[in-house]
Amino acid sequence: MLADMAVDERDPTLGRVVEALGTGAVVLLNNECSHLRVGGARLWDACDVTDLSPRDVVLGVNVTPADKIIEMLDGSGVTAVAFKGDVRPVAAAAQRCGIGLLAVAEDLSWDQLYRLIQRAAATQGPSHEGDLFAYANALAALLGGAVAIEDPQGTLLAYSTLEQPIDDARRQTILGRGNPPNWSRRLEDEGYYRLLADAPGPVRVTDPEGRASARVATLVRAGPEVLGSIWVVSGAEPLGPETEQVLAQSTPQAAMHLLRLRSFSDSSRRDRGFRLRALLEGRLETNLGIDPATTVQLAAFHVAGTGGPELLTNRTRVLDAIMLACEAFRRQVFCCWIGETVYALFPDVSAATTGRLVALAGDVCARTSRTLGVRVIAGISDPRAGLAHVLECRADADRVLQAMIARPVDRWVGTVDDTRITHVLITLGELVRDRPELRLPGVRELLRQDEERGKNYLETLKAYLDASGSIPAAAAAVGVHVNTMRYRVTRVQEVSGLNLDDPAHRLVVAVELLALRL
Repeated sequence: MLADMAVDERDPTLGRVVEALGTGAVVLLNNECSHLRVGGARLWDACDVTDLSPRDVVLGVNVTPADKIIEMLDGSGVTAVAFKGDVRPVAAAAQRCGIGLLAVAEDLSWDQLYRLIQRAAATQGPSHEGDLFAYANALAALLGGAVAIEDPQGTLLAYSTLEQPIDDARRQTILGRGNPPNWSRRLEDEGYYRLLADAPGPVRVTDPEGRASARVATLVRAGPEVLGSIWVVSGAEPLGPETEQVLAQSTPQAAMHLLRLRSFSDSSRRDRGFRLRALLEGRLETNLGIDPATTVQLAAFHVAGTGGPELLTNRTRVLDAIMLACEAFRRQVFCCWIGETVYALFPDVSAATTGRLVALAGDVCARTSRTLGVRVIAGISDPRAGLAHVLECRADADRVLQAMIARPVDRWVGTVDDTRITHVLITLGELVRDRPELRLPGVRELLRQDEERGKNYLETLKAYLDASGSIPAAAAAVGVHVNTMRYRVTRVQEVSGLNLDDPAHRLVVAVELLALRL
């Protein structure tokens, strides 16, 4: 787990992390702290300073150096604090406290900086990711062009840092830790991604608009599996005819580096996911490696509107996006995927962290839905004391999701409290569904007429009930004239024999309609 890495001398140094980012996007203002080790990144939260760990790099999101953060961090053992804006006024305080001071460029997002630091920490710095950077430098020196190595999703893993000419596309790739959208779109439109996938070896890439330098690219494979890709940018001189051969001969070594990098970065997450899934599926003997008496809370993220191949395609990307954001909230998070739902278990929570968890879940849902093109909603359980109550947390979170799906609302996140009414209605609806003697014959007759004769009786009835018996409101909801709606409601009562003037009758009818939807 990430917390365990805080005492590992193989953690990368602060200077190495800053150097890896390159391009001046992050500047360390007190170089005497460059030897300090980095265990991971944490978002600043003034309400939970005690949750920080030694060797953290604290990201001052939406705060300024004037907020006295450095003084609050004195003695905490954190490695550095990062700000955007003018950090010079607090340089003396940072030096006095022995905390690294990082100035972050405005065009580098906090998400990008967080991912860089987490990747360096998760791969234990120079032992694995450092090898990949060294490999990129060696290849760049051999070929005479700047080198970039990406994963299968186009995320930048490593790049050469030699003094070689680069174009704007490469600069933006380094800043964004992946290809910028306009460059990816041009590669897609020109068919280079397809050509790269189909070619047996390296391919030449040229920009028809002449704005980007020529490139040679190749996929790195382990058998049929694509591990990533290598891109070489021409420098002061065009890349020679031997480039393709040298690059093809170097890919087995690249595959070894990528497999080792992936193994170390994924193993801890994968192990935690397996253990959480076993626990949520009822194998209570499963040991998560944390205090069994800790107070826990479960967030359930439902990927709506997907199924079959589409669900399988998005599964890994959604899970990775949610895990990355959840780990920013609290390092020791356990995530797994069951069905169409990603579960994230947060140990050692409190009343003070519940609001932050809800806000985090909302941000995760909005970002994931927007970037991956799938609708994601989240249900949050009540906090419960002890791992023995994890199944109750899952029942909480699943009920919240069920309520949000049954009665869609314009929000990303639901809690037990704010979906309680819907849950009561669902429970009553399930009772009616499972007890035929409780069903109303009149509603069944309306359903029969709708199905056999093409009527819209149930639509009318639902609109009328949702409008609390207001004919004008029901007419507006359906998009018909008030007199038309009045006539339709009359016909509903005539056909079904329902008495919609009786409040108790209306309540039972509403439960029956909910049972039909279930």
